[in-house]
Amino acid sequence: MTISEVLESVRFVVDRAGKPTAAVVDIEAWESFVQALEDLEDNHLLRAPRRVGEQGGVGEMGGVQGCAVSVSIAGA
Repeated sequence: MTISEVLESVRFVVDRAGKPTAAVVDIEAWESFVQALEDLEDNHLLRAPRRVGEQGGVGEMGGVQGCAVSVSIAGA
């Protein structure tokens, strides 16, 4: 589901004055939205610079698993 499709599925609840008070999203759109946010978060965690000894290293990244590290050694 694309972002446009998610946005098109939103319905608004308004009060008596016509002011929006809530948004209603169908479950398929909600699940797509949550998955996209989780993917962005995972991407951000994988790209975040880490210093030696800093919390959040590989294996401590909030459930991100299967991280691979590639190291190039000059002259090898």
